[in-house]
Amino acid sequence: MQLGLIFLDCRKCKEAQKSLIAAVRGETALRDQIVALSEDNFDAGKYTEVLCLVGVALESVPSSASLHSMAGACHYQLKDGPRAVAEVQQAIHLDPGNEDYYLQLAQVFIDYNTADAAILLLEPALERFPASARMRYVLGVACLRPSKYVEAERYLTESLRLDPKNPLALRALAMLYEGESQWAALLKLSESMLDLPDIRAEGYCYQANADFNLLRGQPDRFPEIEKLLESSTSLNPNFFPVYLFGAESSSRGVLTLRPSKISPGPLSSTPSHPPPTRTWRLLTGRSAKPRKALKPSTGSKCLVRRRRISPRSRDSYTN
Repeated sequence: MQLGLIFLDCRKCKEAQKSLIAAVRGETALRDQIVALSEDNFDAGKYTEVLCLVGVALESVPSSASLHSMAGACHYQLKDGPRAVAEVQQAIHLDPGNEDYYLQLAQVFIDYNTADAAILLLEPALERFPASARMRYVLGVACLRPSKYVEAERYLTESLRLDPKNPLALRALAMLYEGESQWAALLKLSESMLDLPDIRAEGYCYQANADFNLLRGQPDRFPEIEKLLESSTSLNPNFFPVYLFGAESSSRGVLTLRPSKISPGPLSSTPSHPPPTRTWRLLTGRSAKPRKALKPSTGSKCLVRRRRISPRSRDSYTN
């Protein structure tokens, strides 16, 4: 076992696998240690080492869906799309009742600019998971990529009906309404965003944008819009779209921004406030660097998620 780990540290995978496989065959209890070590390495971003360790574990438990999911996540991180797809498809084949694997594969297709493939895979999967708000959200995002806005709105609305407080679905639908100039719908949706502290700043910004477009010709109402923008920046100075909107409005001579109250800092990278460019790429694919397209397997009904599933929480390695 120790010799195999030394080889692993030296990035000599073949030698490491040979030694570790022999150790596991002699003492099956070591298998759980291999799996735990692979998870630790994944968390540390050592994806090549994880693939080496997962190969060892799969020697004794080839039917582990979660290990194939982890391998797919590693290939995804290493930008090997075809192998990522193959591994996650195998996970779905082994455990077709696990929604997470469908979502994982859908994310791979979306991120590799094959959103139509994700749609073709996810729509049939809804029959298996009819009450899934997450799957409808991912479908909505996938439909935004090829500009299928009617379908995107339907899936995002259905997702919010099942899970009204999902900030990701609220953000996606707000961006859709804004892009399609559906100001009345955006105004109503922004009220729901104000109920959630993590996206309240965004809600104020979208409300200001909707009001601005609905109240054109009523300059006496513009101070109200200024207050909404100030509320947005006071809650989250790093929400960049508010500055774009404020600058555009000011250029038209309709709003006056107060620099002392609006002082943008570095864009936040926290999960609750992702940089807007990242969110926009996720939703529309615009400005993202194209990757090599993947050909979906016609025999699978799959979906995507970036994070791998914990093998220890899904499979038994002692049987």
